[in-house]
Amino acid sequence: MWLSHSISGVVIIFYILMQLFLSGLLLSGEERFNSFISKLHHPVVLVFEMLFIAAVLFHSFNGIRVILLNIGLYPDDSKAMSYTVLFVFVVLFLLHVLRALENFTVVIL
Repeated sequence: MWLSHSISGVVIIFYILMQLFLSGLLLSGEERFNSFISKLHHPVVLVFEMLFIAAVLFHSFNGIRVILLNIGLYPDDSKAMSYTVLFVFVVLFLLHVLRALENFTVVIL
């Protein structure tokens, strides 16, 4: 799970960098910013948002698991804890996907 944890951390860092880029667009004018924002109503953007949410959920719950292992609350070989993390991640991610799909509208550019 350490590889998945590392990958999700990298995804989160890229998302933060994208947010900084968007903030920088505000400095270049409202029209340019609004033009870029209008392009975000595309199905591909929805997929990337779902990947970001998946990364945040997994990274958070796996981080809690690692903390509990480090302070000695669970043995290192506890597969039950790993499966619990994966189960909670999948359930919350699927709930988020369902909610996002019912609220998503496609704007054809």
